Amino acid sequence: MFSNPSRRLLATLVASLAWVLASCSGPRAENETSERPPDIIWILAEDISNELSCYGEPGVSTPHIDQLAAEGTRYERAYCSGPACSTSRSGMMSGLYQTRIDAHDHRRIGSATVPTFPEALRQVGYFNALGAGYSDKTDLNFTPTGTLFDGADWSEAGEGQPTFTQLTLYGTHRLDAAGNDWRAIRENSPNPVDLDAVELPPYFPDIPEVREDWAVYLDQIQHMDGQVGDIIARLKAEGRYDDAMIIFCGDNGRCHLRAKNWPYEPGLKVPLIIKWPNGERAGEVVKDMVSMLDVTATVLDVAGTDPLQPIDGRSLGGDNPSTRDLIFAGRDMAGEVQDHIRSVCDGRWKYIRNYMPEHGYVESKYTVEHRPMLAPMKRLGIEGKLTDAQLMVIQKPKPLEELYDLENDPHEINNLAADPTHAGIKATLIGHLDNWIEETGDTGLKGVSWWGEAATDASTSNQTYVLEWQDEFTGNTLDTDLWAYREDNKHQSIQRRENVSVADGALRLNLRVLDTPIDGKTASGAGVVSNRRFHYGWYEARARLGNGTGEERGWHHSFWAMAAEIQDGKVATTYPGIRRTEIDCFENPTEHLYEPEINGLGKFVQHVIVWNEQGTEWGRLPKPPADRTIIPDFDASEWHIYAFEWTPETINFYVDGKITQVAAYPADEHAHDEVNVWLTAISANWNHPGDQIPSKAEYDYFRYYAPVKD
Repeated sequence: MFSNPSRRLLATLVASLAWVLASCSGPRAENETSERPPDIIWILAEDISNELSCYGEPGVSTPHIDQLAAEGTRYERAYCSGPACSTSRSGMMSGLYQTRIDAHDHRRIGSATVPTFPEALRQVGYFNALGAGYSDKTDLNFTPTGTLFDGADWSEAGEGQPTFTQLTLYGTHRLDAAGNDWRAIRENSPNPVDLDAVELPPYFPDIPEVREDWAVYLDQIQHMDGQVGDIIARLKAEGRYDDAMIIFCGDNGRCHLRAKNWPYEPGLKVPLIIKWPNGERAGEVVKDMVSMLDVTATVLDVAGTDPLQPIDGRSLGGDNPSTRDLIFAGRDMAGEVQDHIRSVCDGRWKYIRNYMPEHGYVESKYTVEHRPMLAPMKRLGIEGKLTDAQLMVIQKPKPLEELYDLENDPHEINNLAADPTHAGIKATLIGHLDNWIEETGDTGLKGVSWWGEAATDASTSNQTYVLEWQDEFTGNTLDTDLWAYREDNKHQSIQRRENVSVADGALRLNLRVLDTPIDGKTASGAGVVSNRRFHYGWYEARARLGNGTGEERGWHHSFWAMAAEIQDGKVATTYPGIRRTEIDCFENPTEHLYEPEINGLGKFVQHVIVWNEQGTEWGRLPKPPADRTIIPDFDASEWHIYAFEWTPETINFYVDGKITQVAAYPADEHAHDEVNVWLTAISANWNHPGDQIPSKAEYDYFRYYAPVKD
């Protein structure tokens, strides 16, 4: 959008001239007429699914949108191509699947430069406006080939010039973590949604906190409906309403759990209403599937022009409006959470492929702050008070594959992917999905492999877990409510808190050479230890490890768990008498397994060390050298996910979701004490001279998932 008034005026004059020239001699569609093309107003409401009264949602009142639907076409099954705003909007602005143009990661500008439909509209004389007094959000993950918009309001267009206006109603987006904006709207509403009138999906527990949060969401929709009414009133007052095409839709699904960011119906299916020019197709309801990419094609069709390059959308207008036999969608990076998911739906059956099932249903930091339902659901899950359907929302891990019968299971609760009765249906959908991935050159899956049904992976766990304790390492300092500093002497390094820092969403543990030895130590390292102790469950961290300098492997990074004694915000001793269980998720590189021919960045020790109460080592499980994990061509200096699962029988170790070690550790043979979590960087060279430092370990997050009680 132009910010300089003189530039905006120039753009208006240029666009007006383009309209005059296009009217006289410019290219037009086959149904060319001398009539002025219609104004087009595209209203995007943020983060909503079909919770409108014209779609049958109980408890909510949306009279203005309902009237728009009565005067136009309502689409019951319109789907965006990605369940987050920037990916979906990138698809709509380009008319192309976001996975085709490297626009698949939320708020990461990809490598592609892509033509957009406003540029095509400008070539046939349209004046493109953004905002019209409301939000001017575009939120694209690609670079357009040209300027998108000519001004902020349709009133800036030349006399008689057709206009296209895109505007966003952002009220339904959760904007502040405290929820103050939403609560204020409810408190000031003349008609707040009745808590008793709402109907919750079966995967949400019917408790007061959840019911109120759902009602507050519907209050935002009612407020947004009033804004739609204001827009319609203005168009009518200016004599623009009857001849205009007005599009109302959501940019992606509702901002609730199991919706936005996820390829379930509430994340992908959005309201779509089109009021056509001159009252055409009034009252029509389309029950077949359409894609939001089709709206892009429809805008171009109604404007009488073609896209600047072939697109994936198909026009919903004309004598033979398009519908879809198959709907494809993809999810990749959302916030800081990378989770590759692809889905295909044939109308009745939906197939979902999870490339990273080990994550479970982890939400981004932003999302966690804006989901009031999450905390009470975690509490109920740990207490064993959620139904199986409700546990699906927060459980870990998630399945490799999901298959749902939307006709009989519209809430996608009963996963039939492993049911041999439906193997043929699944195979057909897999074929469609694989073809789509190949045909579109899916940029989100470059270098990404899928384990497949036969692989051993995190989804083999028979236990369900829910997230109970975490640190995403935001802010600029260590959260000392969660962590204590390690300040002991260990091997060749002394641990110093000044080597611990938090920045850019990561914890950094530095290992440095000392100019002058301290207490005989030649290096200073760093470590943090959780203030809380844990027991059985799933422990997970995302980390990348520095590879140091020099020839020798004298540095040692580790993610492990053992009981600690903490006083005054620091570890009082590294060898408390209570330590009997030490779980080493990774020690890297493994200096005491020094082998020059093996890259240290692909080699780990993963084991349990069993101590007796006198602090003497009883043994290691599995016994060396069986405890070493070697991953060919693995580079630990890149981000990877490390985890271990502790049960009363075993400890299972994982790297990037794949099982790498299993240690038999039965509770009837060994004392299973509670443990603190340690993240450390030290200098140690047991079997060879030299120090490969400086170095550092970085942690993107740590999460502990508690087992659900039977």
